[in-house]
Amino acid sequence: MKFKGIFAPAFFVVLFFSAALFGCANGEDAEIVSLRGTVTALSTRQVELENANFAQDEFISYLATRPPIIITPIGPDTSPTPYRPVTGRVLIEDGRCCVGGAAGEPLEITITLDAFSPQSEVTDMRIAVGSRFLTEEEMESVSWEPFTREKKLTIPVPANWSGSYASVQFRDAAGDLSFVLHDDISVEGEPR
Repeated sequence: MKFKGIFAPAFFVVLFFSAALFGCANGEDAEIVSLRGTVTALSTRQVELENANFAQDEFISYLATRPPIIITPIGPDTSPTPYRPVTGRVLIEDGRCCVGGAAGEPLEITITLDAFSPQSEVTDMRIAVGSRFLTEEEMESVSWEPFTREKKLTIPVPANWSGSYASVQFRDAAGDLSFVLHDDISVEGEPR
């Protein structure tokens, strides 16, 4: 049997490694067994590193898309910030930067909500989605509804690009409130 060109060396390399990995004698070589253990350990470590990398990417994505922190100055010209023991989080479409569809068509978006109160169970929320974030005073005109972990809303797709902004506030059974929390997403329209 003759092999010509580059296939001859490649064939013998494959043949050598096949014999080394699968054993060509009755007993397996101790070095081969050790190499298999090393390959298994490296494969396990690679999976661990990939999972850690995924978690780090998720955290970086959260940092890049979270709303800016609003700092209320306290001084002689401002009133003190009211105590708000309820904390929470709002996330549109799992933190994606943008969504889109055919211009003029309705688009369903999912808003994920999470809230915690050290006093009692979180029972209510009020949510407003529009072209800008709402202030705490503006949120007073929004109706309360039972707290849920997920809310689906339908928004119109614009002719080109627009931002969609969610403002959310939570309330617990004792009547304590959270600050108004925000998230936003870009909505892009395509011509029909």
